[in-house]
Amino acid sequence: MNKRLQQKQQTKIKILQAAHVIFLSHGFQDTTITLIGEQAGIGYGTVYGHFKNKETIFSELIEQTMHDFFIVANEPFHPKNAAQATAIIHTQVYRFLTLARVHKKTLQLIEEAMGYSALIRLKWSTIVQQFTHRIAQDLTYAQQQNLLKYPIDVTIIATSWFGINETFLWRIVADDTLCINTITQQITQFYVSALYQ
Repeated sequence: MNKRLQQKQQTKIKILQAAHVIFLSHGFQDTTITLIGEQAGIGYGTVYGHFKNKETIFSELIEQTMHDFFIVANEPFHPKNAAQATAIIHTQVYRFLTLARVHKKTLQLIEEAMGYSALIRLKWSTIVQQFTHRIAQDLTYAQQQNLLKYPIDVTIIATSWFGINETFLWRIVADDTLCINTITQQITQFYVSALYQ
């Protein structure tokens, strides 16, 4: 990478780091490009040279946050029986919901931003579709291996399963007293017992 591109990349990283601080301290609605530029120690115009608006900055911050969640979603899923499927699914659910607590403040910002921004709602919808697609792949594998009790429409079941997980993600973000272990155990048992033989 040449020096100019390297400087451009470093400035972008600086903007994103500054934006994260400002979004956390001011919330989505009250964050401005001016505040981000001041935090980054760069001019207003420089921020606009890298990003169209605060929504596009925030969208990139969402990508960074969701990277950890997608690592969990993309773990290999090749069980040979229901017990192995249960163990894998339990681990995935536990890690997914634990990340909700780890990234609580950013997820609260995402929830706020979805109330104001069509772009952020679209971004979240795309993320949901990515998770649902990955779950559908796992269900397709389970169906091909004859691990399921009966034939299913993998898209319907994947959408439902992610909906349950997403519901508890937002509940955990809102309530620090919820027990992730209990939620994980119960929803995994519900899901596996309904589908797997």
